[in-house]
Parts: sequence; C-alpha cells; structure tokens
Amino acid sequence: MPSILKAQCPCCNIVASGDLKKMDEFFGFRNMKDTGKKIAQSYCRNCRSKHCDPGHKKC
Repeated sequence: MPSILKAQCPCCNIVASGDLKKMDEFFGFRNMKDTGKKIAQSYCRNCRSKHCDPGHKKC
C-alpha cells in the first residue's frame, strides 16, 4: 500500500503534500529516536517561529 505524504499546519492551515522538498521547506522534519523514523513537524516553520497555536492565531 503506498504511503501519502501530507502535512497541514493546525494554526495557519498551510498544506504540503507529496513533495519531500516542499514539506522540508514549509515544515521541516524531526527524527524520532525511539523508532528511528523521520516525520514532518506538526506546525509550519513560520508558525513555530511565532509560537502560534490554534486557539490564539498570531500568524
């Protein structure tokens, strides 16, 4: 079964899907030490830098 690469920021709702380069550009990745997997960040880089959260939009 193919896996679908998609990330959506819960703060600003920007979406990146299917393209690792775009996902890295908008979200970045983190390494899960316990499993060894690399996953997309939940929040986009812009919202993380502004400490945004869904309840108090600063973006």
